[in-house]
Amino acid sequence: MHNYLTIILLSLLSFSGFSQSKQTLEITDPYSTIKRIFDTYNEFQESTDSPSNLDSLRQSLKILETAQVSQKDLTLVINVWMYYTVTDFSTIEYTWNVLKAHKEKSIEAVKNRIKNKLNWESENGAPYSDLNELLKNLKAI
Repeated sequence: MHNYLTIILLSLLSFSGFSQSKQTLEITDPYSTIKRIFDTYNEFQESTDSPSNLDSLRQSLKILETAQVSQKDLTLVINVWMYYTVTDFSTIEYTWNVLKAHKEKSIEAVKNRIKNKLNWESENGAPYSDLNELLKNLKAI
């Protein structure tokens, strides 16, 4: 039974953007990993997340600092910056490092995110209203 559960777990992790190597998980698709964690977190409206998700998110964001990124990648990072508010986890630090590493693309992504306000977001309410400050900070570096 244990082996069967291990195979299922490894299959799920592999499908979610992970691979197993020497008993440690390595991120193979940072975008999919971040999206999976972010979507699950929002679906269940949590204020905490598992240590493995926090570690995977941290690793994935770290990878994006030096990887080629698209507007889609950066929009996800911005949404994580806005809405992944896990207790005792510095989402802002990790997302800021990605945005800063890709300053010009990030500026465009923030401008685009501002233009594409979601129906339930308020121009005067955080975190949407914080996007202008994020844009100002990116331009200042």
